[in-house]
Amino acid sequence: MDRPLLLGLALACAAGCFVDRAAPSTFRNTCTRDDQCRDGQACIRGLCEVPCTQKTATDDCSFDDGFVTCINGACASVCPLPDEGAKDPCPAPQTCVDLGIDVGGGGGGFFGGGGSSEPTGVCTSPCEGNDCPAGEVCLEGFCVATCQADEDCGSGLVCLGGLCIPDFGGSTSGAGTAAADTGTAATGGTAGTAATGGMP
Repeated sequence: MDRPLLLGLALACAAGCFVDRAAPSTFRNTCTRDDQCRDGQACIRGLCEVPCTQKTATDDCSFDDGFVTCINGACASVCPLPDEGAKDPCPAPQTCVDLGIDVGGGGGGFFGGGGSSEPTGVCTSPCEGNDCPAGEVCLEGFCVATCQADEDCGSGLVCLGGLCIPDFGGSTSGAGTAAADTGTAATGGTAGTAATGGMP
């Protein structure tokens, strides 16, 4: 075999060995406008994200695409909780937030179903002011959908005090009858904060 042919084969093998690895699910392109993002994405808080709402989370945020739920208007992906002092795996301004619940495994429910034995983090950044999707209010850094009954909320959510919150069991939808008053007061923060109870 002649020398140029051997050199060509070696270069081809070398190129094949150094193919770029797929970006981690936590990767996000930075942006200032929607047109800087891929189809199906929007520029949310400076990062290209898949937009969503709490009510449409199971349709918008596919577990097969690396997402577990919708948080603050964007599909959120799982992140390994960093050790103290270690670099955060999420792209700034997002951080890996420990919600203190099991979000592993995929398939159904507000947080994708069971599967992990450890509390898992998700990449997100807090909402501010009016930057939540329509029909949601920002309470203590988290977008929460308003409602009048459980049927107004998405899968894995219940209507409690006029707000859609994860169904951790034992909730009743009766509190949803005060939705109109609570939803309005929630934008001021007082009633909404009390309504979310143990929500992060």
